[in-house]
Amino acid sequence: MSFFKAAAKPAAIASLVVSLTLSAGCTRDETFVDYVPTDIAKSKVDDLSRSINFVKSEVRFEQSEFINGVTNGLNRWASYSKEKLVDSSWEADSSLEPLVQQYSELSVAERLSELNFLNTDPYYLQQSYWISLVCERMAASQRYQPFELYRLAADDMNVSESDKPLDAIFKQLNGLGSDDDARTLAESAKIFDWVCRTISLESDAAIDESEIDDVALNPDKEGAAAGVPGLGYQRYPWQTMLYGRGDYVERAKLMMLMLRYLEIDSVMIATGDDAKPWAVAVNIGDEYYLFDTKLALPIPGEKIGSIATLAMVQKNPKLLTSLDLSTDESLADNTKYWLRPDDLKSLTGLLYASPDSASKRMKALQGDLDVEQRKMTAKATSQSDSDDTQAAPTSSNRMLVSYGLEQVKDGLPKIDGVEFKPWDIAFKTHQYRSAIRTAVERGSSEDNEKLGWFYRTESYVNGFRPYRTARGRFFKGKFQVVEDKRSLNALQGWKKLMYSDDDIGNLSTDSDLQRIHGIRQDNQDSKAFTNTLTSVQSQMRLIRVDAKLFMAQCLFDNSNEGGIRGWLNDLKANSTDDPDDDNGRWNDAVNYLLARSFESQKLYDEAIEAYQQEGLNQSHGNILRSRFLKQLIKKHYESE
Repeated sequence: MSFFKAAAKPAAIASLVVSLTLSAGCTRDETFVDYVPTDIAKSKVDDLSRSINFVKSEVRFEQSEFINGVTNGLNRWASYSKEKLVDSSWEADSSLEPLVQQYSELSVAERLSELNFLNTDPYYLQQSYWISLVCERMAASQRYQPFELYRLAADDMNVSESDKPLDAIFKQLNGLGSDDDARTLAESAKIFDWVCRTISLESDAAIDESEIDDVALNPDKEGAAAGVPGLGYQRYPWQTMLYGRGDYVERAKLMMLMLRYLEIDSVMIATGDDAKPWAVAVNIGDEYYLFDTKLALPIPGEKIGSIATLAMVQKNPKLLTSLDLSTDESLADNTKYWLRPDDLKSLTGLLYASPDSASKRMKALQGDLDVEQRKMTAKATSQSDSDDTQAAPTSSNRMLVSYGLEQVKDGLPKIDGVEFKPWDIAFKTHQYRSAIRTAVERGSSEDNEKLGWFYRTESYVNGFRPYRTARGRFFKGKFQVVEDKRSLNALQGWKKLMYSDDDIGNLSTDSDLQRIHGIRQDNQDSKAFTNTLTSVQSQMRLIRVDAKLFMAQCLFDNSNEGGIRGWLNDLKANSTDDPDDDNGRWNDAVNYLLARSFESQKLYDEAIEAYQQEGLNQSHGNILRSRFLKQLIKKHYESE
C-alpha cells in the first residue's frame, strides 16, 4: 500500500495541525530574500563565513532565522562579487537546457543565470554539508563488521591479515586487479549500505487514477505540480536525510549525490519507454556495477557476494530471474523480481543534476568556498608542522555545491544501445514542494485533510530544534561524550527526546516547560493555549518513537551493533501492521537494522529469522539476503 494512501488518524492530525507554523521546506522560495544594506567595510569574506557558519552550526535555528541568516549574508557577498563575477566562466549547461525550458515556471529554473540567492538555497547548502560529513567518515572507515555477509562470501576471509579489510573483501569477490578499483567499489558499497540502513524504505505504489482528486492540492495542474505524490520526487535529498524515509528512487538520488562528492561517477539505469528507474550504475573502469536501492542489495553476480555489472546482466539475464523468490521463501502474491529480462531491451541512462547545482550563483559560491577551504587547510597544516603534538587535519568537509551534466557525462564510458539523458527528478521535487508550501499557507480544512501525511511525518520535526540538532550530529558522527557537557553528542540528544508519559503529562502544569516549547505566549486565550498544548504533546509522542530508532542508528554507526537491540525490540514489540501507527510507521527500518545487527555479530540464525519477515516494503530484498546467508553458512560451517 502506498504510504500516502494510509488512512490518517483524524484526531491526531487535527491536534497536530492546530499550532504548527510554516517551517523547514514550508516557507516560500519563489522570491528572493533581499540583502540588507550594510557597512561596506564588512568584507565579502566575513559575509561568506557567517553564512556558511549558519549552515555548519551544530545547533539548529528557527527556520526563518536560518533562511535569513544564510541568504542575506550570501546576497551581500554576491553584491560585492558582482563586478568580478559578471564576466565569470559560467555558462548555461546546454545538456540541462531542455529541462530548464520545460520547468521554466520554477524560480530555480528561471533564475539560473542570476547571482541572487533563493530561500531554498540554505537547505541545499545544508544538504551539501551533511553529505560531506557522512561521505568523509564512510570513506575513511574500514570497519568490516557490517559487511559480514561479504566477508563470508570472500571465502570466510581472515580480515586481520589486511590493513584495509573492506577493500580486500571487494577486491577478491569481484576479481579486481587494481587496488584503486577495489577502493572505489568498496567506497560505493559503504555509501550504498549507509543509505539503505539509514533511510527507511517507503512504498513506491502509484496513486490510482480514481484517487488523484482526493490528494491533488492544485486541481488545475497535473502530477508533481498538482501536489500529487509520485515516485522519487516527494523529498529533497536533505529531507530524505532529515526525516529518515524515502522510496527507492529517493534512496538512489542520495546515493548518487554522495558518490559524486567522492568523485565516483554514476548513472541511474532506467527501463522502458517511460524510463522507469531501476538501479544505480557505478562506473569503475569501463564497467557499470549495479546497486538496487529497492532490494537494499547490489545486483548479485554469479558468485554470492560479487556485484554484477550491466554487461554481465545483459549477457546473462538469468542473473535477474535468479532474484525471484520461491514459494518456500515467500507467500507473497508476487514473488518475481520486479525487472524481467525483456526489460533490458530498452535502457536509458539518467544523469542526475539539479537546477540548484547548475546555477551561476552556486558556481560563483563554489569558487570562493574552495579558496577559503584551501586557506583553512594550509593554516591547519602550518600549525601542525609547528607543533609535533598536533596531527594534521584528516577531514576537509569541503562542500560540493556546483556541478553540471556535462562534467558527469564526459567522464562516463558509452554503453551500446543506451542513451544518456538529463533526469528531471530534481525539477519535479521543486514543483511538488512548491505545491505543498502553497497548500500549507492556504491552511484550508480541505488542504489540511489532504496534508495529513505531512503533519504526521514532517511538520513536527521542523518545529523541534533539538530533534534537528541531534540528526545533524548523527551525520557528523559526533558520538563521544563532550567534556564541557554544554554540547550534547548525538546519543545524548536522542536520549533527551525519549519523552516519558510523565514528561508529556506534566507539560500541562509546568510553566517553564511550556515556555521552552512555545506553548505559553503573551495575550493567549485559554482555547489557543489548550490547542497548542495538545498539539505539542502529540508531537512529543511521535518524537519519542523516532528517538529510539535514531538512537539505534547512532549506535550502529558507532561500532555498537549489539547495543541497538534494546531500542529496536521495544519499538518492534509495540508496533502494529498499521503504517499510521506511531511505532508501525518505522517497521521497515526497525526490522532491517535489527537483522543487520544480528548479522554483524555473527548471530546468523537470528539474522535469518529477522530477514524473513513478510509484509514489509523491503521484504523481497531481505529474504534474498537470508537466502545468501543460509548458503554461505552451509558452505563454510555445516560441512565441517
